Amino acid sequence: GTWVCDPSATWVGSGSCTAVNCSQHAFLNLGMHTTPVFTSLTEGSTATVSCESEYEADPDYANAWTCSQGVWQGEGACRPVQCGALDLMNENTTIDCTGTSVSHSCTVGCVKGFEATDTNTYVCDATGQWVGDGTCVAIDCGMPTGNENMTAVCPDGTGYGAMCSMVCNQGFIASDCNQLTCTENGWVGDVECIPLGCSWSIMDPTLYGMCNETKYQDQCSVSCHRGYTMNATEASGYDDT
Repeated sequence: GTWVCDPSATWVGSGSCTAVNCSQHAFLNLGMHTTPVFTSLTEGSTATVSCESEYEADPDYANAWTCSQGVWQGEGACRPVQCGALDLMNENTTIDCTGTSVSHSCTVGCVKGFEATDTNTYVCDATGQWVGDGTCVAIDCGMPTGNENMTAVCPDGTGYGAMCSMVCNQGFIASDCNQLTCTENGWVGDVECIPLGCSWSIMDPTLYGMCNETKYQDQCSVSCHRGYTMNATEASGYDDT
C-alpha cells in the first residue's frame, strides 16, 4: 500500500498487513511414525504429535508447536513403545532381554535350587506392558517312589539338596549305599534292595531237597531218602525264609 502526507499534515492512503499462515508441509521432515495434529494454520495456532500404533511420543521432546510469524516453532518425535526393565520382584530369577521396547522379549531363568513354573517368557506389548507367565519356585522332589521293596526316610525334607536314605523292607538287603539326593533333575542316586539269599541246609538226614532259587520267599521241594516216607501232616515245600 501507499500513504501520502496531505496539506493538512495527515497521512492518507490504504494498505494493511495480515498475519501469515503456517504451512502444513513444514512437518514433512518429522520422520516415520509421526503425524502432527492441528486444527488451524493461523498465527498462534498450536499442534501436537500423533504416533502410529506401537509408537509413543518421545519424552525427550516437548511434542508441541506454535505457529509464529508463518513458521511452526517447536519440536516433537515418536519412538517405539517402551516397557522399561522387567522386574518380577523375585530374587531367585535371572532375566535376559533382547530389549525393553515393543515386541522385544525377556527369558527368565532360575538360580540354583529353583525351577520355572511356566514358559518363563515375557513380551513387551503395544500398551507398554510385559505380558507372559512364569516365575521361579524352590525345587521339591517329593517323596521317592518306584520301589516297593524299600521305604524312604527323609529327615531333612524333600527340597533341593535334601538326602533320603532308602531302607530295605524285611527280607531284602541294600546292594549299594541306597541314598538319594534331590537335584534339579529329580532324585539322583543308586538304590536297590535285593532279596536275601539263604543257604540250603536241612538238619534232618532223612530228607533231601530240590531248589531252583534260594532267595527270600523262594520254595524248595523236599523228598525222603529211600527207606523213609513223608509224614502226612508235613508239607513237602519249604519256604526259604
